[in-house]
Amino acid sequence: MRNIFFTILLVACGVAYGQKGTVYTAKEMELKLESQKIELKKESIDDKIAAQDKRIVAQDKRIEEAQDHLSNSISLINIGAAFLVAATALGGYLINRSNRKATKEVKQEIEKLKTDTNGKSSAR
Repeated sequence: MRNIFFTILLVACGVAYGQKGTVYTAKEMELKLESQKIELKKESIDDKIAAQDKRIVAQDKRIEEAQDHLSNSISLINIGAAFLVAATALGGYLINRSNRKATKEVKQEIEKLKTDTNGKSSAR
């Protein structure tokens, strides 16, 4: 009999302890489920935002690297263009100097021929 009494007492304590928890109505349970759904959606959106932020940071880094590369390329092109301009100017100067020298020599030859032809025609 004692065992039965302790068993009934143990079951009663278990039931009492189980009843100690909050009992929700159907409306409260529905609201609780909705709030859990909303929380899960919020967490999902937060995860998506974090992933998007990582992609944006990575893309910004790639853009910055591309801009640096482009800046370096433009600098090299500018240096090359400056060398081409300098070479063209030097070439133009050398050609002009050569043309003046040749023109001067041709004028001297013409003067020499004129004096030679004038001297021959007056000697005849």
